[in-house]
Amino acid sequence: MTKRNYTLRGAAVSLLAVMALGAGIAGCSDGSDKIIGGGGGLLPGGGGGGAGGAGTTVSGTAATGAAVANAQISLKDANGIEKIATTDANGNYSIDITGLTSPFLIKLDLPAGGALFSTGGTGTVNVTPLTDVVVASYYSAKGTTATADFNNPTQIPSASEIDSLSSALRDAIGTWLADQGLDASGFDLFTTTFTANGNGFDAVLDGTTVTGGTTITITIGAKTQTTTITTNGAGGGSVTLTNTVTQGGSTSQSTTTVNLPTNATAQQTATNGVNTMLTNLLTAVNNKGTGNVLVSDLLPFFDAAYKNGGFTTNFDASGIIEDNFSNSAVTVAYIQIHSVDAFNDGSGTMTARWQMKFTEGGVNTTVVIKDAVLTYFKRQGDGTWKLFGDQLDPRVGTTALRPAGC
Repeated sequence: MTKRNYTLRGAAVSLLAVMALGAGIAGCSDGSDKIIGGGGGLLPGGGGGGAGGAGTTVSGTAATGAAVANAQISLKDANGIEKIATTDANGNYSIDITGLTSPFLIKLDLPAGGALFSTGGTGTVNVTPLTDVVVASYYSAKGTTATADFNNPTQIPSASEIDSLSSALRDAIGTWLADQGLDASGFDLFTTTFTANGNGFDAVLDGTTVTGGTTITITIGAKTQTTTITTNGAGGGSVTLTNTVTQGGSTSQSTTTVNLPTNATAQQTATNGVNTMLTNLLTAVNNKGTGNVLVSDLLPFFDAAYKNGGFTTNFDASGIIEDNFSNSAVTVAYIQIHSVDAFNDGSGTMTARWQMKFTEGGVNTTVVIKDAVLTYFKRQGDGTWKLFGDQLDPRVGTTALRPAGC
């Protein structure tokens, strides 16, 4: 791709900046997915999460009782950027999250098949059958699954969103933790460090069996506890934990219900709508093939009142095509919102920044933009979203320049 210079280009400049920057750096890649940043603050930020900063790693222990050794563990951030590592012989792992945006969703591929999930921010994030149950229950109450959200992250839970459910399960198995000499009240299933050596918390995992993702059975010695997890409603419901403990012929039962946050705020709903529009735009491009896209193919994605720095719909549509979709050697994997700078539910407008992943010459490159020209969106009468522009007239002394070839 050729790097071009634009001035005062709204939607077109956002895509241009992504593709031009990626082209300038991708040649140095080793062929794996890359996160491109550099001068000018081209690193993730905002959007309800935090960029990797002082804490630049996520690490922890992957265990089912026994350490899950030599297994692939994958991390996706709030923007869908993925990093992959391998656990060591003791089930330990560490992933560099420099440039990523929390919260993170973590997937552990089990050697015998299947996967376990966990979630968290920087620092320690363990992956066990118990973190998997918590994550699965959270997503079930949201009407989806961890696998679906890992494939297309839209609602990775923050620490506050997962804490109430994690704490409820921690309290449910509190006697087991205490039996192993642990401080149950201060123990965190996700962030408290442990060693997969059959002692302490690992002893609890050794005695734990999870069935169907909703039933936890712990048996150590003559005592057995069964915890059944039921989700109530979808899209922001509640989760009920029913605990039954049997020991020495006696049985006791307790029930705890955890109310989860609503499924999506108005801003999240809007963000999902914009991402759907961007996905549809990319589908239209891919259906024609880069190098064959016409202005008419992109016009359906522009609001009828689109105006950006005085530039018209046709002008910016042409610019997007010329600078991003005219090279048949480039394949764009996805375009989505990186972070929201402003949202007005009343007027149905959003100002946001873009993220793109593309392939050129066999090299996968992911680029996120922080300090760049912003992109503007407008909600339509049917609830869909379109490109809207900044609604500004040309600035004094500027003209609608096409780029000089370079």
